[in-house]
Amino acid sequence: MKTRSAERAIKLFDTGFNCAESVLFGLSQELGRDSSIIPRIATGFGGGIGRSGQTCGALTGAIMTIGLLKGCDKGEEESEKRNAAYETVRQMLSGFEEEFGNTQCRILTQCDLKTQEGQSKFRREGIRKNLCPKLIGWCADYVTDLAEK
Repeated sequence: MKTRSAERAIKLFDTGFNCAESVLFGLSQELGRDSSIIPRIATGFGGGIGRSGQTCGALTGAIMTIGLLKGCDKGEEESEKRNAAYETVRQMLSGFEEEFGNTQCRILTQCDLKTQEGQSKFRREGIRKNLCPKLIGWCADYVTDLAEK
């Protein structure tokens, strides 16, 4: 990790926030877009969206942050802005997949977090401590670099 945003997001994760909450909350604080509702918005995205094992929560937190940076406020009249945000997200997904081999939580963690067995394996094998901070840090760094451009 090379940014203060990544460090902040990982510290939030270490205090008990989930992956999506940590990335969105940490980045929003660093970018001066902090709000008391920010971690709540991201809560359901942890564990690959409600522990379903779909898209990594760190990625969904980063995607929400890209929305804060590049998103639309006025609907249809901002279609160019929306298209630019979509392209930014696609590029990030591609970079993440290139770096980690996949974007799906259940594949990255090799755990089915919908089950007690999977949650136990996640804790027992130290995945939260060893893998997730890398994913969170990468996502926070990516969005920080994007914001600085």
